[in-house]
Amino acid sequence: MASEIKVDTISEKTTASGVTIDGVLIKDGEVDGVDVSNTGLIKIDDHDFSASTSVTRDSVFSSTYDNYKIFINITDGSATTVQMGVRFRASSTSTTTNYVGHRNYVSTGGSAVHGSSTGTTYLYLGDTDSGSTDATCTEITLFAPNLAAPTKYLAQGQGFYSSSFYSQQIYGFQSDSTQFDGIELYPFAPGGATITGNIQIFGIKQ
Repeated sequence: MASEIKVDTISEKTTASGVTIDGVLIKDGEVDGVDVSNTGLIKIDDHDFSASTSVTRDSVFSSTYDNYKIFINITDGSATTVQMGVRFRASSTSTTTNYVGHRNYVSTGGSAVHGSSTGTTYLYLGDTDSGSTDATCTEITLFAPNLAAPTKYLAQGQGFYSSSFYSQQIYGFQSDSTQFDGIELYPFAPGGATITGNIQIFGIKQ
């Protein structure tokens, strides 16, 4: 016959010894030595922006985490052909050199996958269309931005460009061994374009 005990609190009998349940030690917020309150994706930043020509988030990368996940949701753009890029920042200054990137993209209903280099001054983020922005989003995996090593960048996203829907994969890195602590999102074409949306940044705790 199964039995059940309902309690509000289980306390350790011996100070600093923790509580063992079926061979698993629970002590001071840790389960078998793992801090369960600080594992997986840990939210660092959640920021809304509106009609912005540049979105900067500083002091979001640190030595606490090696790698990061970034989720970007674009809800409005000021033109039908807005293209967006990413730059890394250190001490509130964006780095504009030594990027290497490539993107593959395909339009819905299209039969060909297109590819292009994204130049040396930024990494590609995505496209948005002022008439169809509900579909625009990008997920970024960022490797080692705050380590003294090249920063590696993988992204996948979707969005409209001139009323055509595209999905894309983006690859790249910034080759300096800079300990970056921030990131910039910005529309680079057409000139003066703005974007509205939200960015969420999570550290990946091992």
